[in-house]
Amino acid sequence: ISVNETDFNKSPRKTIAGYEDHRKIYITQVDRDETITIDFRRTKGGPVKSVKMTVNISLTGPDSARKSIRNIPIGEGNSIGYIHLWDFMSRETASILKNALKKELQNSKALTIDLRGRGGKVMVINMIARTLKNEKRPTALLIDREARSAKEMLAHRLQGIPHVTLIGETSAGAVLPANFIDLPGGAKLMIPNQRGDSGILPFMKNQKLEGRGAIPDINVLFDLPFKAGADPILDEAIQVLKKQLSGRLLRI
Repeated sequence: ISVNETDFNKSPRKTIAGYEDHRKIYITQVDRDETITIDFRRTKGGPVKSVKMTVNISLTGPDSARKSIRNIPIGEGNSIGYIHLWDFMSRETASILKNALKKELQNSKALTIDLRGRGGKVMVINMIARTLKNEKRPTALLIDREARSAKEMLAHRLQGIPHVTLIGETSAGAVLPANFIDLPGGAKLMIPNQRGDSGILPFMKNQKLEGRGAIPDINVLFDLPFKAGADPILDEAIQVLKKQLSGRLLRI
């Protein structure tokens, strides 16, 4: 609703974070170590709540991936391991996943790999694909409408492997490589390169994903407004993995 008592829609801090037509997502610009007050509603027409926070966390993709690692209890001393791979821009992300599987998530009975969000580099997803292909525990890959580029390439690549289930929404279908042209004032123009498509087709099992996207095995609609912290895609993944572990749901 507001940031520091300024209507969010009129606030100079409001910045668009996604350019898909179906769902606009915004972020609030805040300086590191700055304290702000945010007024918000968790439900439509619900009471206005207020929270004061200081921004002092790391904003890098690899650090965010590390902080996301956790074990989700599912009863009888068992757990499902979770990690959100925020982007594939650095090889460090692939190393973080590999190390987590050997350490923090070593004793997890099943795995949830969150691929929601933007993409990255092909060389990074090659490394991650090898790691997850060799991982034999039941694994849920989470995607949504914002998953694009390298994220949806990886999801499609691993789909069909017996221990992998793709859960969520059909991804963005935006996988073409791009060229960048420098513009005056330091801006850059990104132009998709159709000819670059042939270079990534083998990784995608010769299936063109541009305009199509990666299609989940289990579709879960995720309408963002007024979710009150709920995550139906993750919730569905946990239920599917629990059934697989109990033998009530088998992948063939």
